[in-house]
Amino acid sequence: MALKVLPQELSQSAERIRRFLQEARAASSLNHPNILTVYDAGETEVRVDANGPVARVHFIAAELIVGKTLRELIHADKAPLKRIVGYLAQAADGVAKAHQAGIVHRDLKPDNIMVTTDGFAKVLDFGLAKLTEMREERSIAADRTRDGLILGTVAYMSPEQAQGQPVDHRSDVFAFGAILYEAAARRQAFSGPSDPDVLHRIIHDEPVPLAGVPAELERLIIRAMAKNAEERIQSMKDLALELRDISSGFESLKVQSRRRLSRTARGRWLSIAAAVFAVAAAGIAGFMLNRRPPYEPVRFAIAPPSGGIFAAMANSASALQFAIAPKGDAIAFVATTPGGHQQIWLRDIASVDARPLEGTDGAWFPFWSPDGDAIGFFASLKLKRIDIHGGAAVILADAPAGRGGTWSGEGIILFSRDGTGPLYRIPAAGGDVTPALALDGSRGERSQRWPSFLPDGKRFVYLSLSGDQVPRAIYTGSLGSSAVQRIVQSDGNAELAGPDELLFVRKGSLFSQRLDRRTLRAVGEAEMVERGIGFAPSILYGSFSASQRDMIAYARWTNPNRTLNWVDRTGRVLKTVSEPADWGASFIALRGSHALLNRAEPDVGTLDLWDIDLTRGVASRITTEDSDDNQGIFSPDGTSLAFTSNRAGAFDLYLRKAGERSDKRLVTAQGVITLTDWTHDGRYIVYSDRGVTTGGDIWILPFAEGKPARPFLRTPFYELLATVSPDGRWIAYQSNQTGEEEIYVQPFPNGGKPYRVSLAGGNVPVWSADGRELFFITHKNEIAAAGVKGDAAAPELTIPTVLFRMPGLMPVQPFHPWYAAAPDGRFLMVVTPTDNPPASITVSMNWSERLRNPN
Repeated sequence: MALKVLPQELSQSAERIRRFLQEARAASSLNHPNILTVYDAGETEVRVDANGPVARVHFIAAELIVGKTLRELIHADKAPLKRIVGYLAQAADGVAKAHQAGIVHRDLKPDNIMVTTDGFAKVLDFGLAKLTEMREERSIAADRTRDGLILGTVAYMSPEQAQGQPVDHRSDVFAFGAILYEAAARRQAFSGPSDPDVLHRIIHDEPVPLAGVPAELERLIIRAMAKNAEERIQSMKDLALELRDISSGFESLKVQSRRRLSRTARGRWLSIAAAVFAVAAAGIAGFMLNRRPPYEPVRFAIAPPSGGIFAAMANSASALQFAIAPKGDAIAFVATTPGGHQQIWLRDIASVDARPLEGTDGAWFPFWSPDGDAIGFFASLKLKRIDIHGGAAVILADAPAGRGGTWSGEGIILFSRDGTGPLYRIPAAGGDVTPALALDGSRGERSQRWPSFLPDGKRFVYLSLSGDQVPRAIYTGSLGSSAVQRIVQSDGNAELAGPDELLFVRKGSLFSQRLDRRTLRAVGEAEMVERGIGFAPSILYGSFSASQRDMIAYARWTNPNRTLNWVDRTGRVLKTVSEPADWGASFIALRGSHALLNRAEPDVGTLDLWDIDLTRGVASRITTEDSDDNQGIFSPDGTSLAFTSNRAGAFDLYLRKAGERSDKRLVTAQGVITLTDWTHDGRYIVYSDRGVTTGGDIWILPFAEGKPARPFLRTPFYELLATVSPDGRWIAYQSNQTGEEEIYVQPFPNGGKPYRVSLAGGNVPVWSADGRELFFITHKNEIAAAGVKGDAAAPELTIPTVLFRMPGLMPVQPFHPWYAAAPDGRFLMVVTPTDNPPASITVSMNWSERLRNPN
């Protein structure tokens, strides 16, 4: 074991000591093989000699590492670059784990990375890094001789650190880029005779171009060391994965022998180009879009409208929605303004400005007409189209939960209207809706979704979900034919990019599969295009788009850093009880000191259920199947778990009993099941299911009696999210029978007259533990409470009172954050921080050149 002691001059401030111990303990909870293990942190009394004074010493007790620092390996041992890149891939994994836990190192440098004698990289000094951020004092000279006195070591500071600006995890990315540069060049990226000289160069200059370095590695270093944090690699996880790929194929990589433009130099060129675009945008854009290889791929980012955010899905903050125009000259995306107004925006590729498309309020999943003059989309439970040059949106068909559309040159729109069922077709001008294909009963097919026409306007690809040996796969079909053919296993949507490259999603990453143009059969193995793109489990949607002009767009997966929190009745966050992760902004089941909720797993592309110990703040994964496991509730006696899963192609209801290895399917969904309650007496499981001819219907399963499920409330409207009062006398639910979502109660279990609780909109009803109050979310994302008492013949309902506005960033409509009410009056809810870096869309031109010429 090794001991690290805080110097006495840093121990004079109680605040600094508190931060030291807090950060050290946070580091001790990381538990990652590439992070120094911290066993304990605290203070003790020591006496230098028998007669000397007693001094209080603050310490960190950590594992003893036998090995060398990365600085020694780079400069003294001259270790091969391939080996160092491998060590740095390990270290990046460790830092990524810290970032997921909300810890920024702030002092990454070769001295703080050690490699053990058996080849394991260890990142050191998480405990001191945050303590030593002191904006009121900046003793830069002292930092060179004593570890951790300020934000970081001068030569590895990011530009924002060097200027005293707030920093986040991307500052660590820059420092890591500087370490990579030093490993490749065997010299520091920035040096000078004095600290001010070094700081000036970090802020204003580019490092000397590298020579004799693999091109892939150099490109990675340039991206990591971008002056503007928005232009850097946005996560350490992405950096770690890229390094791992580079290390594994190091010998085959092409060495970069020419000088590359730095980001600053390229930025100057782009500024000039932007001015030229203002004069002749169409001509230059035409040249850019019609040029052919050999050209290097060109990538740039599209940010959301000023003050707004890109619209994403409730169970994935990175699943942005956008579509490149067929000619590759424009992009349509869905964004939400600060006021919560969600609509489609249009941006020309050759422009930096976007404009909103009026008439597309509440839009989802846009797709283009072949001529680029109109857009189809889903909104208000309908399929719609709109001319981008003006005019009102036209309703084409019912689509309760649209799962993608595509528009052929023959004027046919192919679309998925719901979470289950076949693809449908309709003339783009309007007309009858008819099935385009039939579900294949021989393989238990449940859903066809995310269709995309091929250039001939007849054939198309789509995602098929079934219960056979390949439950998720891309198939091809043709208008007017019932014949289909499986192309490739996939976890999500697919599009043809160019004449013969099929893009699809697998395990959260974007792949390309070469196809035979005539037969559409796969040729060779699929190749990874981008690791870790935005992906929404449950609906199985990957955030990418392609045109036939060798252009693709995608959104990278980023950790939204959502946490589970205790909140009081005034909206004050009392305590965080989970690590930051992509926790679903969805159903939370509270039972005693444990909570059950879902979490998106970006590396595997699935949604799993996790049990969180609210006392210790420790989460344990419950489901591990290669499927999406969504809402879950423990039985009142704690011996069974009811949950929904799409392992058989649609979200059915399952049961897992303690001690049993296999799960039992309780109910096969007609549409899509949403589990919402298990009554306190254990008699009924309550859920909703979307019917074929009705909206969302409320069902109850008499579990204790062993009887089949029966509909409790079935109407043409959408009744959802039902929950039974603790005494079992009332059932609360939301319904759109008035045209707006409102909260209602009626007697349970036999039903009766419904009574409206909310007055101006309401979602997600939750009973208080004593059953005397019913909480719900208003259309302004506020928690409101209404009193409920009396009997079924004469219930007494009080006027709802707003308690507080829900904290954090709210999901876009129609999604609402879920929450649970504890017996002591507190609320448990997932909070999304408002200060996360905004998501962006990456556009890549000439992207296939990398596939054609990997070396």
